Amino acid sequence: MHPFRTALVLPLLSLTITAQAAEGLGAHVHGQARLQAAIEGQSIDLILESPAYNLVGFEHAPQNDAQAARVDETMQWLESTPLLSAAGCTLAEASASHTLDEHSDEHDDHEHEEHDEHHHDEANEHEHEHEHEHEHEHEHEHEHGEHEGEHAEFEVSQRLACNESPLAVEVSTPMFERFESLDRLDVEWVTDQGQGATTLSGDQTRFSFE
Repeated sequence: MHPFRTALVLPLLSLTITAQAAEGLGAHVHGQARLQAAIEGQSIDLILESPAYNLVGFEHAPQNDAQAARVDETMQWLESTPLLSAAGCTLAEASASHTLDEHSDEHDDHEHEEHDEHHHDEANEHEHEHEHEHEHEHEHEHEHGEHEGEHAEFEVSQRLACNESPLAVEVSTPMFERFESLDRLDVEWVTDQGQGATTLSGDQTRFSFE
């Protein structure tokens, strides 16, 4: 759990119930993400949950330097850029994490087994060529199926400090401009005056907590 996320959990529980009863992100859906906000005084605490595909374009451990760089750049952006922009508000704290590496050990073990098997059978490769091709095809289909079933997420916690109550200003998000694979952002919030929700898109990036 992120260092300052504990303070967000209790006030956001009511939002979770409301969202699930309506149209919340109960499932891992590419193109969609959820942003929860807790407003207290002159601060906004945020929790973003998004499929990794929306932010980096894949959901497996980085397989080359370009993908690794994309993940690093995304993490830096998420930890340095306010997910909501408002006049007089600045980013005070931020923490980001992802689950892209969850299947990396299993993937490496699988590749190691295939590598050892290849050397063991190399002398008989010509004799068993047809059988090997059949087994390889089966393994490829199995691996492809496992890959399709993998889901990786990004989770971000941020705290924004504002010069005045954020209830009095219009807020917007830069996420659609930064992440072209993001189509929909479900925003839910709770304040001392109640709670609310809205859905943002590339054509609608602004809203008010009032």
